[in-house]
Amino acid sequence: MPVVVLGLDVAGFTDRDPYVQKEIQKAWPEIVEEACRKARIAEDDHTNPRSQERGDGGFVAFRTSGVHKDFIVADLVRKMGIQLEYYNRYRFGDGRIRLRVALHCGDVYFADSWTGLAVNECSRLLESSPVRNALEDNPSIGLAVIISPEMFKGAVVDGEQGVRVDDYQEVEVKVKEFRSSAWLGIPGGAAAAELVDSLADTEVATLADIYDGRGSATQLLRDAGIDVSLLAPAQVNPWERPLSSMEFWRGVNDSLRSGALPQGRRKILELARYDFFISAVREDESWAQWIAWILSEEGYRVHLDDSSYAHTDDLTGVMKLSRRWLAVLSPAYLKSDPFGSVWKRGWQRDPDHLWSTLVPVRVRGCEPTGVLAKIPGVDLFGLDKNAVRTSLIESARGWVRKIDRPNGQPRTPEMPDAG
Repeated sequence: MPVVVLGLDVAGFTDRDPYVQKEIQKAWPEIVEEACRKARIAEDDHTNPRSQERGDGGFVAFRTSGVHKDFIVADLVRKMGIQLEYYNRYRFGDGRIRLRVALHCGDVYFADSWTGLAVNECSRLLESSPVRNALEDNPSIGLAVIISPEMFKGAVVDGEQGVRVDDYQEVEVKVKEFRSSAWLGIPGGAAAAELVDSLADTEVATLADIYDGRGSATQLLRDAGIDVSLLAPAQVNPWERPLSSMEFWRGVNDSLRSGALPQGRRKILELARYDFFISAVREDESWAQWIAWILSEEGYRVHLDDSSYAHTDDLTGVMKLSRRWLAVLSPAYLKSDPFGSVWKRGWQRDPDHLWSTLVPVRVRGCEPTGVLAKIPGVDLFGLDKNAVRTSLIESARGWVRKIDRPNGQPRTPEMPDAG
């Protein structure tokens, strides 16, 4: 059957923890389905995105008798970008989805597993360096599309939907034995491709709040593998006039925008993020400290300070920079409900995201209610010391993918063997 094949891959999928992967596997087909609805493509004119799902992506076929090629490029891909932006709006770091999309046309033989050159060549386009590099080199961009020559001619060159040839760049594709030209684009036109790596205003404010001294901020940049000599002298020279933490990080962002720190945003946020933010009440401070110590000993980065015990109605900067939130549950915690408004608002806005971010940790006999009762957690109540440690460590391995971070130990110098 002659169809247009849309192939899709989620960038960086395998590097995420299992709970985030599960959320993404559920989300990307919904993004495609909603884009099809917004583009008014009938369900009979396209296959179910889940029918050829591969975990980190899949294939969708569109009947050319029902949907014109130029309509797919001009409208569907654009609406996929809009739905993706909507999904990512309240997500941060590993929770965000970035997509590689490939388009090709030809005959496909439908069975349990699709076959045909159109599917094979679409797979090669998805695997190719040009579309991978487009996302890696432009972290601010959420979607990149690569189009086969046949599809490009029918949808863009000969199309009637006003798609401009100048919005695409011709590239060479070399994957294994496959060789072809293709056309690479960023939905939004040429201007979108000029976006550069930079921090959002909320990210700047969060980093300024956490790394509020020039020394600690500069050390973070060094640990992230960033050449601080590329920063302005006022940022790294202690003899220059004092800078507020906000001024420092705004200066770093200026360097990111200028292109002086390639892929700097990703490097900074990857290292700056906490693996766990702990929420507790003072009555359970010893439990919170014990949990933080066990996880820290395992190499996780844990945030536990006065903000962990404070009441708040909104997500704090540290929480936005944390992969998982651990709520230490007890009768006192449930009575105080210090983060109740945050949990409730998060559940109303996106229950799947809260499900994969919040972990209730019960340390005393109690019965959670509301949002905390809907989310699975871990019970440490009634366990001895060794069992608590084992349960917490085993659970943490499923919650968060551990990041290799500098441990502060200097390199061992050369010295003679003990004789």
